[in-house]
This record gives sequence, structure tokens and C-alpha cells, in this order.
Amino acid sequence: MGSFFNFFFVKNRPRDTWLGILMSGLVFGYMHTLSLSPTMLFYSALGCLMAWTYLHFKDIRYSIALHFLNNLWAIL
Repeated sequence: MGSFFNFFFVKNRPRDTWLGILMSGLVFGYMHTLSLSPTMLFYSALGCLMAWTYLHFKDIRYSIALHFLNNLWAIL
């Protein structure tokens, strides 16, 4: 995620920020389902949340923790 933002969205403009969050979420969703389905919307929303978390805290560990908690929730 950090590499995605740092490579594709280097300008610090609000439009680029929101576009980066949206694109990152869509890529995350697609990579988890590999198809266009309603499930992809859930994963994309989670990807957007993790992208926003990364941008807010400037630390990938918080996004990793969210991903871990989501996976843990799925197991329970």
C-alpha cells in the first residue's frame, strides 16, 4: 500500500489523495476476489479504510493490524 501511494500519487492534492484511496481499495478488493462481485465491494471498502489509515497515521503497521483483525473476525 505504501509503495502504491508513493509511486503513483506523489502530489499532495486532495483529489490525488482520494483517487489514491479509491484505487488502492479497488485493487485490494479485486486481488481478494479476482472477479467483479458484491463481495468485492466489501473488500474494496476495507481496502479504502486501510488506505485512509495509512495516510492518516503515516505508518503501515496500523493497516496491517486492521487486516489482521478483519481476518481474525472471519475465523471467529
